Amino acid sequence: MGGSSRRAAQRYWRLPFLLAAGVSLLAGVWIGLARAGLPVPIPWPELLAFHGPLMIPGFLGTLIGLERAVGVGRAWLYLSPATSALGTCLLFAGAAVVAVGSVYSLAAFFLTISMATLWFHHRAWYTFLFVVGAACLFVGNLVWLATLAPAHATPWWLSFLVATIAAERMELSRVASPPAWAQPALVLVFVVLVVGNLWGGLGHRAGATTMGIALLGIALWLLRFDVAWRTLRHQGLPRFVAVGLLSGFAWLALAGVLAATQPVAAAGPVYDSILHAVLLGFVFSMIFAHAPMIFPAILHVPIPYHWLFYVHWAVLHGSLILRVTGDLSGNAFVRTWGVLGNGTAVLLFLGSTIMQVLRRDRGRGRAVVAARA
Repeated sequence: MGGSSRRAAQRYWRLPFLLAAGVSLLAGVWIGLARAGLPVPIPWPELLAFHGPLMIPGFLGTLIGLERAVGVGRAWLYLSPATSALGTCLLFAGAAVVAVGSVYSLAAFFLTISMATLWFHHRAWYTFLFVVGAACLFVGNLVWLATLAPAHATPWWLSFLVATIAAERMELSRVASPPAWAQPALVLVFVVLVVGNLWGGLGHRAGATTMGIALLGIALWLLRFDVAWRTLRHQGLPRFVAVGLLSGFAWLALAGVLAATQPVAAAGPVYDSILHAVLLGFVFSMIFAHAPMIFPAILHVPIPYHWLFYVHWAVLHGSLILRVTGDLSGNAFVRTWGVLGNGTAVLLFLGSTIMQVLRRDRGRGRAVVAARA
């Protein structure tokens, strides 16, 4: 009884962080549709500049900070998601950009300190990569705060996401016994990625090429050493997770190829393709794949697997193909349908996840009634 009460209490006080992340996600998707030219209402035009900050520091910064705090189990680690959630609240309260950026930067600082503490107590290549990722988020937020231009911060934000996900996959890849050189080699590739950021990122030819080579190298490492190839042979949730991971790795490789070979600027069709190949193709593939495991760990509410999960996976990747095709061919009609499909995939994901939770609760309620009868 005591354990059940403790889990219920954890569920309720973690829920506001998750809700703040969810609001950031929905607002970011909505603004993304408006930025693509779709006729959706926006309460105030200034919000159009917050698509990137809402999606990365707002949504993913809060979610990853919360997930790491739950995983490590130290109460003070919740400073990061709590501060990120505060930044989102300030944004919607109409606070100045400097105030919002400062709070998001403080959240990233807390995340960096927490990951550095983890690395200090558990020295490993993957824990070091967690530190690198959090530091990239911190730098990206500071760049945004200094320039008020999200495009300048975007390469650092993408590096945060790629490093964090790669660190998690590196940790799990140990069960496959990779060669001794594999993990330090991946960290070295991330050093190259950071060099690309310092060299000007996607807004500079040399920086974009360097970043592209690094992203491609990371994708190839994951395709070679990740355990997803083993679980692909299984049924149900393990196979769904493997399909999500491998498709995400493929999008990361494409982003690397585009950045390394195409003329890139801090805006435009190639930039859009690279950005969303990473953010949607890679990052959201990881979210879709891991949601049935992450959300139960956070809220202690199981999410049973259902084959319908493949629907939002298929819509995401199909619409992203349309979006990138429209970008690279200059076909605005195709790109617009791709953007609309991207938003639909996120909504389908949220809907199917909630539906599975409700179905489980209804099933448990029927079982209780039958037992009492």
